[in-house]
Amino acid sequence: MKTKKQKVKQQIVAVVITAFMFVMISGCYNVGNLFAATGVNVVMIQNLVAGLLNIDSMATLAFNDLNIGTAGNSWANLQVVNVQDWRGNGSGWQVYAYCNSLMVASTGVNNIANSSIFINTGTLSAVNGSTTGMGTTGAASWRALSGNLVLINMAAASNLGMGSYNLANTLVNVVYNGRGDQKAGQYQALLTLTVLAQ
Repeated sequence: MKTKKQKVKQQIVAVVITAFMFVMISGCYNVGNLFAATGVNVVMIQNLVAGLLNIDSMATLAFNDLNIGTAGNSWANLQVVNVQDWRGNGSGWQVYAYCNSLMVASTGVNNIANSSIFINTGTLSAVNGSTTGMGTTGAASWRALSGNLVLINMAAASNLGMGSYNLANTLVNVVYNGRGDQKAGQYQALLTLTVLAQ
């Protein structure tokens, strides 16, 4: 009976030891698999948020004096017009110019018609962005500001006009016909520059 009990105990111990060894081997195998990889990929994400299409220029454009009764021209340099396209879609844009008639600020009479005010588009250059497809309309030619004129036409195509641009040395000319019944005073008009998406 004692021998039988000892045998049973030995068998139980053998089974426990075998099971323990199996668990240990299995555990070692799994740990080995865990560290078997030689690299790992991490997906990095950075969003760039679209900005705006902007235009800015000098606040005041002053001309030389003209004498009543004496026909003449008065030129002024609209030195720099800045356009920034931060939209990030490369869809292109256009700059328009429009001017109302020059009038005496205090009375609003005796105007100089906007058909006598001319503009000559200057030179466009890229500060930061694509230079492909840049174009100015009416450069080196005088056009009356009596209508809505296109000064810059940035073609609508992939990546054109993105970034920052300067339009330099755009000239404006007031052509005075020398009317003798013109009132003396400071004449003012509003030159409106607008940038629109293509």
